[in-house]
Amino acid sequence: MRHNKSILVRVTGNAVLILAGLAMLLGSSSIARAQSTIYAMTQSGIFGTLNLSNGAFTQISDPGFEPAGLAGLGANLFFANYPGTTLYEVNLTNGDFVTIGNGTANYYDFGATTKGLYGIGTDQNLYAVNAATGASTLIGATGLPGGGFQAMSSGGTALYTTVPDSQGQNTLLYSVNTTTGAATEVGNTGVAADISSVGFAFGQLYAADISGNLYTLNTSTGAATLIGNSGQDLWGLALPPMTYGTLHQFTGGMDGANPFDTLTLDSAGSLYGTTGAGSVNTCSSKNLQGCGIVFKLAKRNGIFTFDPLYSFHGSDGSFPIRPLTIGPNGSLYGTTIAGGEGSCDLFESSGCGIAFNLTPGPTFPRTPFTPWDERILYRFSGGADGGNPLSTMLFDSAGNIYATTAGGGANGFGAVVKFTPSGGGNYTQSVIYSFAGGSDGASPYDGLTFDTAGNLYGTTAAGGGSATCAPGCGTVFELSPSGGGWTEHVLYRFQGPNDGENPNGGVVMDNAGNLYGNTWQGGPGGGGTVYKLTPNGGNWTETTLYSVPNTGFAVGRLVRDSAGNLYNALQGGGGFGAGQIFELMPAGSNWIYVDLYDFTGGTDGSNAVGGVVLDSSGNIYGTTTFGGANTCGGGAYGCGNLWRIIP
Repeated sequence: MRHNKSILVRVTGNAVLILAGLAMLLGSSSIARAQSTIYAMTQSGIFGTLNLSNGAFTQISDPGFEPAGLAGLGANLFFANYPGTTLYEVNLTNGDFVTIGNGTANYYDFGATTKGLYGIGTDQNLYAVNAATGASTLIGATGLPGGGFQAMSSGGTALYTTVPDSQGQNTLLYSVNTTTGAATEVGNTGVAADISSVGFAFGQLYAADISGNLYTLNTSTGAATLIGNSGQDLWGLALPPMTYGTLHQFTGGMDGANPFDTLTLDSAGSLYGTTGAGSVNTCSSKNLQGCGIVFKLAKRNGIFTFDPLYSFHGSDGSFPIRPLTIGPNGSLYGTTIAGGEGSCDLFESSGCGIAFNLTPGPTFPRTPFTPWDERILYRFSGGADGGNPLSTMLFDSAGNIYATTAGGGANGFGAVVKFTPSGGGNYTQSVIYSFAGGSDGASPYDGLTFDTAGNLYGTTAAGGGSATCAPGCGTVFELSPSGGGWTEHVLYRFQGPNDGENPNGGVVMDNAGNLYGNTWQGGPGGGGTVYKLTPNGGNWTETTLYSVPNTGFAVGRLVRDSAGNLYNALQGGGGFGAGQIFELMPAGSNWIYVDLYDFTGGTDGSNAVGGVVLDSSGNIYGTTTFGGANTCGGGAYGCGNLWRIIP
């Protein structure tokens, strides 16, 4: 951090231990922390909370690490060891630490902004630290003197550090440019003792010195104002900028189990989704029991209430795993990959799947337990009409619906289908394109996206013709209306090791016509990629924006906000190997990776395969397929949950 001695770092062997039965406060999986407290670490490595009103410190755990600073990013806490090159994450379920990885910087100090992690090395250079891998990238020289105490901030939009003045009489506050590394003096704090930790909380910059005194710092002048004394030599102050909490823990009964898709948001702020298993009806898919349900998280006076809407029986569909669509009439449209009729067996399920519409039943007054009515729009046979629709439903302005099927079609490699209104709420199904399984792609595993000209865009998880993958690494394709039919153009064929393979999720489009998506595997990291396709004179240029580590794997579709930031969930990876929520922020020609939350695999869930959805306030919602507070499958796996991350 900023001192002339070192201690033996003791590595605990239970860094990823999950404490069963941990009490949850207001649905949150984190250790209970009052509004007036911040997380803190002492010089000897004791982790706890610090009351900002009176300076009282409460111990949570004692792993014995000597920290180079504590930093909050997303809904997670990180720290680096002093002296050393290793990045660690704090498990906010139990206070244990888990190793993320090593970088090249030898950390002298460590901190964060709301965009990323940073470290100052013993060489007084500023480094960017990758929250997913621990890798450090040189930014530039700070110009600060070495050898004395330093303390870097965490939790603000700007980065600050404190350094003793040249006479060693007072501590100075500096701002640090995260693009160049250069430090600029803000002012004299007036603190004679060495400041050992700095961190933002609730819009205020706090600091503590080696005598245990706690201060606020003015970021315009540097001036310090004394609050009190903690009695601790604090070497890290941090508060995650975001808060993770669970909205519902599935039980496997009437409320279903194991949601595979993300949620769908309506204009009132309520959320709709499905579970792949659970309910009182008997089906079986990939060792999951139950046919699945459709549910609503109704938002009433700011509180979410879980309402089951419909339970599948098998003949009417089973195993729904792609997000629902709210139709023009306000009712719900979706697909199940199994159930119905035919002899398809994708994912060890029976039946070739259906397309359905759910509407509120006529019963009045309605209650949360009044089931909705299902209308089956189409039962797939698995033949030329398609089979196993792993797809959302996409409406055009005329009320036609478009979707994809993973199997069937004229060649057995999947199809793009259209549902045309035929009166009375009925639809006529037609196939507008059948994949041949070669260079044109095979097995579309997600739905479609329109551009303003009426062209459709999507992905296939296989095909494309690359010999690196069998049968091909997948494609991004376009379907254009042509003479009363549709013509397919392959925009990009993935090759595997460099650009990724198996794009299971669809694509999103920005206002300039660029496409963004992710691959499930491949890429330099082995765990998939986040990519961008840019139109270029009739061709398309692929750029890999981020390479996912080999434990990651993104299945759901990317979400893009109005500022151009990209969001998604990982099936695995993160600090605990149970999945991760991340954001990619554009910064010139580069993209900044932000770790929003790492699932522990305990009551907070694991395997967030469905992706995410954002509301207008920046809250992020999603599901975990496994983990959670309850067990399913005879105790073999968790039932999953619904979660929210609040900025």
